[in-house]
Amino acid sequence: MRLGVGALPLGALFLALAAWPAGASPPDVPASQGVSLNQALDLALRNYPSLRAAQARVSAAQAQVDLARAAYLPRADWLLQANRATLNNTTGLLLPQGPLPSLSGPVLDPLSATTDWGSAAGVLASWDVWDFGLKAANLEAARAEEDQTRASATLTELEVQSQAANAFLSLLEARATVKAAQANLNRTQVFLATVRSLAETGLRPGADLSRASAEVARARIQLIQTTERETAARHVLAQALGVPEPGLSIRDSGLQHEPVVAILAAQPLSTHPAARSQAFQMETVHTHLRAISASYWPTLALKGALFARGSEAGPGASVGGGLIPSRPNAALGLTMAMPLLDFPALQAKKRAEVANESRERARYDELVLRLAEHEAEAEATYRSAGEIAQQTPALLEAARTTDLQVETRYKAGLAPLTDVADAQRLLTQADVEDALARLRVWRALLTWSVARGDLVPFRGALASSQGDR
Repeated sequence: MRLGVGALPLGALFLALAAWPAGASPPDVPASQGVSLNQALDLALRNYPSLRAAQARVSAAQAQVDLARAAYLPRADWLLQANRATLNNTTGLLLPQGPLPSLSGPVLDPLSATTDWGSAAGVLASWDVWDFGLKAANLEAARAEEDQTRASATLTELEVQSQAANAFLSLLEARATVKAAQANLNRTQVFLATVRSLAETGLRPGADLSRASAEVARARIQLIQTTERETAARHVLAQALGVPEPGLSIRDSGLQHEPVVAILAAQPLSTHPAARSQAFQMETVHTHLRAISASYWPTLALKGALFARGSEAGPGASVGGGLIPSRPNAALGLTMAMPLLDFPALQAKKRAEVANESRERARYDELVLRLAEHEAEAEATYRSAGEIAQQTPALLEAARTTDLQVETRYKAGLAPLTDVADAQRLLTQADVEDALARLRVWRALLTWSVARGDLVPFRGALASSQGDR
């Protein structure tokens, strides 16, 4: 039910708005006139949490692509340092390491514990001019991962819509069984009144009255059970749509008839979202293999530095004079680096990625086989469901005729009450079968569309049905 702003006190409206977290929006609430199946699919796409998680993964993959692209840019580091240290120094060289600080300047003699201030400031810029394709391979790997997450998001959308549609059809089936159970209860109650009048006049034994009362009780139990299943199906649908269950109502206009679908043209299984996701997974592993191969080659970098040092050691030095960098310098040059002894480790990584690529290709081949099997089964199920739906009207009409004839014969004393009970059960079963037959055709079309990886045929049939236009 929709309420205007004037229907709520201003204070209550303010508190309701303030209760929503920053950046959040209230969930979509189904229309009071009932939600169609097409609208239910749209609700699921907007509300279901797994889709938001899939979109977040796509955004993260896009950020990784930007990060890989940023590797092409130069790098600049800025540093400013001030320290106070002893003036002693010694001639010699230390290999690059962490614990010992580097020293420069003249050696002062004798040794002393006197300290003085020192300072340094500088900017170092570095740009990898050539790396034999390492950055390009990393960028391609990031793009392949982005494509894989996009394909996974598309697959998630397909799964969410399939789940919502199946839940919607399950609720319609439960509602159809409730309707048939209610009709059966009404018939048994009317027949109980007939048997009571015949028993009171002595035309039928009292045992028939007891049996008719038992059939009414059985019909009531069946109605209670079907109503319970309808309630459970409504709860499942609300969860699939991501909306509150109270107030959820649906409409089945357009689903009382079989779907009208044009002949579905064959399409390659490689276009299925699951196959695309696995194909991009193979591409990601392949690009990782290229990056490993490129990482062994040398890298050529252009480097430039602007820096200054401050130090005033010895007689006549001003107090604190070394805190200000006073000796500027500049440098520009090329550096080439190569991990000479990393070859065995890189070869091991390469063998691992080759094995991973073979594994992903095997998974892709297995997935294509499963998709082909599922599509063939779904197509066969759709065709058989359509054929069954063509037969149920005749079954229902025959059950109605049988029920009418047997009840007439019972009233005339030509048939026992057990024949009437059997005829009523047959009519109830035929009524349920006829109602479910067309819904099963819709479900089979949904399964076939999901097996093809595209809901366009299913949603097109919904759009052409009444009420979903």
